[in-house]
Amino acid sequence: LEIKLSPESIQLDFDRKITDLKPVRINTSGKCAKGFKVESLKVEPELVQISGNSLQVDGMEYLETNVINLEGKKDSFTQKTKILNLNPQLAVTGNTDFTVSVNIIPIVEEKKIEISELYYLGLTTSLVVEKNDEKYSVTISGNQNELENFNFPPRSVYLDCSDIFKTGEYELPLNVILPEQFELKKIEPVNVKIKVIKAPSEKTNDKNVNDDTDVGAEQEKVEESEPESDTKNSRRNG
Repeated sequence: LEIKLSPESIQLDFDRKITDLKPVRINTSGKCAKGFKVESLKVEPELVQISGNSLQVDGMEYLETNVINLEGKKDSFTQKTKILNLNPQLAVTGNTDFTVSVNIIPIVEEKKIEISELYYLGLTTSLVVEKNDEKYSVTISGNQNELENFNFPPRSVYLDCSDIFKTGEYELPLNVILPEQFELKKIEPVNVKIKVIKAPSEKTNDKNVNDDTDVGAEQEKVEESEPESDTKNSRRNG
């Protein structure tokens, strides 16, 4: 019996076995639902104990958890998980159960809305505001989803004209009625200059029509009276 070995000798590297604590990193996948984002991630405990040769342990910066799925999430949640150890030369020798807390919040954005017309609150019907080419805008902030299709309903952006009783030029603050879920950030301009004039009167036109009617009636009376006078005169002359 003849036995041959190839190679006849091998080289072995020996290293010290050590135990150390390493940070735990949360491993996530997927995206939150539209209009939402992750504000913070937290894992408890934050450190994991591992054992192995000193070269491998010292070269390991952190260990990750198993995957935490965020796809379509709208609400904050807490989930139990374990450490994902892909290195067979390392062993998790301490705590193996970890808790991940995910804080999810709505995305807050700002939106600038252009205003084409203002509402003149409390302005008497005998007065009107002369039209001008000034532009108005209101900037608000709120949830991305709620803000996306929001626009001001009629009479939400207005000037308080309840103290105006005569024609003239006035400067009044621009007011906004805003739903409570939104926050007012900016109004442009803050104060609005307006010119108040008399409202066109329909009575004037009606009066003209009545005057014309009265004149016509008087003319008819005159025409009717003329033949009667001629008859009387003819009788007298006769």
